[in-house]
Amino acid sequence: MKFGTLSLAPFLVIAACQSETPVTVTPKAPTIDAALVAPAAPTGGFTRITSGRAGGELSVILIGADGLPYLLVQDLSSGRWVFLGQLPNPNGLHFTEVATGYGNNGNLQIALVSTSGDPYLIYQSNSDGTYHWVGLLPDAAVPLGTVKSGAGNGLQLIYTTPQFTNGSWIDYQVGSSWFAYGGFPNYNGQKDFSTFETVVCTGSCGVGPRLTVFGLTSANTPTYPVGTLCANWQFIGAGETWQSDFGCIPRPDGKTFNVIGAGLGNNNNPQLVGLGTDDGLPYLWWQSTSSGYWSWYGALPDPSRIRFNVFTMGKGNHGNLQVIALGSSNGLPYLFWNSNSDGSWHWTGALPDTPGIPFKAVKAEQGNNTNLQVVGLGANDGLPYLIYQTNSDGKWHWYGALPH
Repeated sequence: MKFGTLSLAPFLVIAACQSETPVTVTPKAPTIDAALVAPAAPTGGFTRITSGRAGGELSVILIGADGLPYLLVQDLSSGRWVFLGQLPNPNGLHFTEVATGYGNNGNLQIALVSTSGDPYLIYQSNSDGTYHWVGLLPDAAVPLGTVKSGAGNGLQLIYTTPQFTNGSWIDYQVGSSWFAYGGFPNYNGQKDFSTFETVVCTGSCGVGPRLTVFGLTSANTPTYPVGTLCANWQFIGAGETWQSDFGCIPRPDGKTFNVIGAGLGNNNNPQLVGLGTDDGLPYLWWQSTSSGYWSWYGALPDPSRIRFNVFTMGKGNHGNLQVIALGSSNGLPYLFWNSNSDGSWHWTGALPDTPGIPFKAVKAEQGNNTNLQVVGLGANDGLPYLIYQTNSDGKWHWYGALPH
């Protein structure tokens, strides 16, 4: 990987394509790339973690306790891990949120939200591994909160913001240019969300492939309590328009949630996991790639009734979907997994050989030889640690502290 210099043309900006009043935004001019700062972990470690694969490496993006973005990589050919220090950030901006996605030419896009609530972008060229600072994306002119990415008609970046239409803001990419879409068309009057989660149905899906975005409400309404799931979708291959929402999803037992995550399970059926607000236990919906229907599965197997507060999902051995969740009382990692052969779910329990180090955040991504890499941030020191699963036999291994 390299940190080069790139001359960029101004962003293209269009009016929001939706039924509400069109929104036109004019972003600031992008900033020229900055050189990599000498590697050094910040005091207090790291607070946020995400990841992606491009340019022949697994990239782990970290936000430091100092608010600056850092890079830790694994070379996919050798499996070697290297800490590279700060990502290009010529103005020394501080950030609170980060997400990754794949844009034009498979380039890894790193979306960041600054402490002032503005959206910024860094990307990695898939052809040579070079990282580039882009700068400010089309802006809502109001502070943005969390950010998620989704592969729809061009890469979609979805932000929470209670101050904009229906509590959301969307930027999307066509080719190498970024555009503003604005807020989702309608969320049944919902305007406040704590987070979004995205998942792609790639089969016939009843009405065609689509990107679905789930929002988790953060404010009570006369109809729906805090922690209710609502959804919008975009038909892939049908332009940038987002469809009217299919509403908020009541559960038979009135269950609400405070954390959600998604992945692809058996037959690439999308799986959506939520942690119950009242019990911290994991519950599941799944979508059929043939019919497109979502079905309520209910509680995942958890015989010990362990409560969780954070989890990550990734494809492991034989394509089995792995869910690694952190115990809310001890920060230790536990495993659920979905069999790719028959769709059944299984409880493994505590991951083996971990020396009792508690974690506050965790991210899973396939690395060298498609071995699943699980990077956790230490609850006490904020530093990165690695647990990995070998794809050949499904065994889990404790690696220990990663370079920092």
